[in-house]
Amino acid sequence: MKQTGFVLRHQCRLFLQDKGMLLFYLGGIAIFGILFPLLSRNAGSVFSLAIFATLSLQKQWNAESVAGERENRTLESLLSTPLSSQSYMAGKALFSILCASCHYLLMFGCMLAVSAALGIGNDVRPAAWILCTAVSLFTFCCFALWGLLVSAKSEDVRAASRRSAPAGYLLAFLTVIITVLLTSGQEELWFPSIAVCTLYIGFLAVFTLVCVLSMRKLGRSGFMAAEGRAAGRPHGRFKSGSAVHFQAYSVFFHEWRYLRTLKLLLLNFAILLPAPAIVLWLFYHYTGQLDLNYAILLTILMLPRVSSNLMAYSAGGEKVYRTGESLLSTPVSIGALLLGKCALPLLVSLFMLLLSSVLSLAAANVISIRDWGRGGLLYSGGQLILLYGVGMALSAAMTFLSGILSLTAKNPRKGLYLSTLLGICFLLPALAICLMNALLPGALLYLAVLIAADCFLIVKIRHISRPALMKRL
Repeated sequence: MKQTGFVLRHQCRLFLQDKGMLLFYLGGIAIFGILFPLLSRNAGSVFSLAIFATLSLQKQWNAESVAGERENRTLESLLSTPLSSQSYMAGKALFSILCASCHYLLMFGCMLAVSAALGIGNDVRPAAWILCTAVSLFTFCCFALWGLLVSAKSEDVRAASRRSAPAGYLLAFLTVIITVLLTSGQEELWFPSIAVCTLYIGFLAVFTLVCVLSMRKLGRSGFMAAEGRAAGRPHGRFKSGSAVHFQAYSVFFHEWRYLRTLKLLLLNFAILLPAPAIVLWLFYHYTGQLDLNYAILLTILMLPRVSSNLMAYSAGGEKVYRTGESLLSTPVSIGALLLGKCALPLLVSLFMLLLSSVLSLAAANVISIRDWGRGGLLYSGGQLILLYGVGMALSAAMTFLSGILSLTAKNPRKGLYLSTLLGICFLLPALAICLMNALLPGALLYLAVLIAADCFLIVKIRHISRPALMKRL
């Protein structure tokens, strides 16, 4: 028990030393907990966002817990101490659970206070809020154990994040469904909601037991096996020697070859594709309103995260695997390098945007034909501009911003965190446009602002010098 407490205190000290990340988390709590309830008037969607935000951060905390020690070459020194593997994992798990619980409770408290002041969710029973909180905290405990188990068996942080993401999406999806059921305010759904909640808690209990038994079997040999895989796996090499006019194309195809090796990351993207259509169907099922704006907003929220994560992995990977110096020593110009790295995330975002928007429109037409006997639903002009124009302009801004921050920050993951927070700020105007029912003029105005922001970021990228990047590697 003393060893577990030592690991927990050590993690807390390291966490509190990073003042910038503390400000990032507090800023996220303020944005989600205060501003979002002011813009949204649905209790279920408000508190579902708190679960998604917390699980998203916890996924990264879990991935960095053990795999981060492996990347920083501090795991070997820890394994050489008398500290047992079980105590080490227990301390890491307690830290992840503590951080996730504090983050969620602070955000949940802010949302509850703002919602009560606005009269949102007054028809929801107090017992429903208690059950939502209990289920969410239990979910965080379960995901912490699973994430740590994956992190202990992964060779680096990125691999751990990719491997734990499917379980995180599943738990988030199930928790959101239960939250929507409990906060619907419909009396006829109360007892079915309790039954679903009980089944979910039983599922979490079994899942937690499996994770605990797996962690107990994980000894020092398991840590060292992953350490050996990390040492023998290169990030990939850039093939220089291309003509100057094709430098950007060479970088692009290099990134494309590397993306094809990230099977789990591509699987995560595939899971996200039908998410807007599923949300559209759930919103119609529980409210009776068929509104494509909700699917559009979720699509706009999803796309920048995809492009910024890809860019942060690409730029940050050069630092983590120490390949940035060799890449900068080639004749490739900084402009061609960044252009080639930005092109792939934007291409992936465009592909996902086309597929996701088609799935959402198809789901809306299926519902309309089934329940009303007529179809032919199409996106309006304002929705098309908001979805394709604003969506791609926002993805470009997030890609450029994530690339700049990841390349210039000492820790590339901090660049990803900061760009994610700024991306949430970019989403708020789109949410306000949908709520004010001013799609066409609002979308045109916001598109113009985003294009100006993209041009400004491109200028900033062009002014990044090779010596400035070398100092950060």
